[in-house]
Amino acid sequence: MTGIDWDPSAWLSHGDYADLYWEETTSLSVRWEEGNVERLTSGQETGAGLRYLFGEENRYGFADNPDREALEKIFRDLTGKPHPPGPLSRRERG
Repeated sequence: MTGIDWDPSAWLSHGDYADLYWEETTSLSVRWEEGNVERLTSGQETGAGLRYLFGEENRYGFADNPDREALEKIFRDLTGKPHPPGPLSRRERG
């Protein structure tokens, strides 16, 4: 999954405060010695975090290389609700 392909705003309407953190990092490294490429490496990492504040309580969850199912699990674990609200839940879309 690259980026968020859905609107997460409904997920952020829980608790006294909520935020969603998304990070994508792409790297490329070239090792050059004596006029020759010795090593070429590349990679991509993606991560997401979801945080809710309920009064003085801070709840945070994260996933490496997240997909929608991983983020739904974080939502359930943090809020105790069975699934995210609105059009984000595949159960409600049919």
